[in-house]
Amino acid sequence: MNHGRNRNKIYEPQVFDVSNVKRKYSSKAAYDISDSMTDDTVNYISVDEPEYNKASKFVKAADILVSGTVAAQETKMLETGTDKEKMPYTIYKIEVKDKYKGDCSSTIYAKRLGGKIDGRDNILSGAADINVGESYVFALKDYGNGDYGFVNTTQSAMALKKSSIYEYGGINRKDVLALADTASVRRMAADEKIYGTEKELKKASDVVVIGEVIDYSYEVIEDNLYTIWKVKADRVEKGKEKSEIIYIKTLGGRKDTLISLVENMTKIECGNSYKFYLKDYGTDYYGLTNYSESIIKLRVVTIID
Repeated sequence: MNHGRNRNKIYEPQVFDVSNVKRKYSSKAAYDISDSMTDDTVNYISVDEPEYNKASKFVKAADILVSGTVAAQETKMLETGTDKEKMPYTIYKIEVKDKYKGDCSSTIYAKRLGGKIDGRDNILSGAADINVGESYVFALKDYGNGDYGFVNTTQSAMALKKSSIYEYGGINRKDVLALADTASVRRMAADEKIYGTEKELKKASDVVVIGEVIDYSYEVIEDNLYTIWKVKADRVEKGKEKSEIIYIKTLGGRKDTLISLVENMTKIECGNSYKFYLKDYGTDYYGLTNYSESIIKLRVVTIID
């Protein structure tokens, strides 16, 4: 049981204890709302639902699997069940970037039980955090006519700011995406000069910067598909820093069910830091000096006191 620092209640089961036990051990699908807390502005909601220990089963349960950013959220009272009882739902506006399973529009709305409405906070027991402005992999059920819900409470919003193998119960995001991604991959070879040494590569570069990748998008430029990486520049080793935020374009990306990749290019992921060797073409985007040598992933060192 989780009672925080209130030792006066250490032997007294709380509402969230009862909710979690009901959710874990109940044999039927149902929900339960309790407002017996002393603070009458809070409801704790428990839901009996499946939780998956295999990525294959989780992917099979999802009609839609996408990555995207939460642009906005709103809580509404919506009818549920055959008795038309109204329940509070939070509706998330999701700007879709990548589609791994199923098809949907570039902007979708997905609902999840719970949320704050009319001064009352309805907390869904065990729900993964979903915050406006942050990006996730979403596992959704498609109920038709643009009506989307979550596969389950705990595993269906996988934060992209976490590491690539971030675990959710018995599954992890890396395995989920590996099983779900059925897009065809086209690999491209870059005709470029190989410098061989860091000294020669740095000499050929206009800018050398160390920074964290915080976002990305896709853009068609002169009939070619590019990925545009948004980088927070932490340190510049060569050249002048134009801005704390810089944009780097690399050939390739994702469009519908096609992925195009440049061979021998280091994989770039959001949340990771890299050293970039760049060419400054005087446009909004920097380019790589070359694809095979110009991206160096930096190790993260954790200091334990």
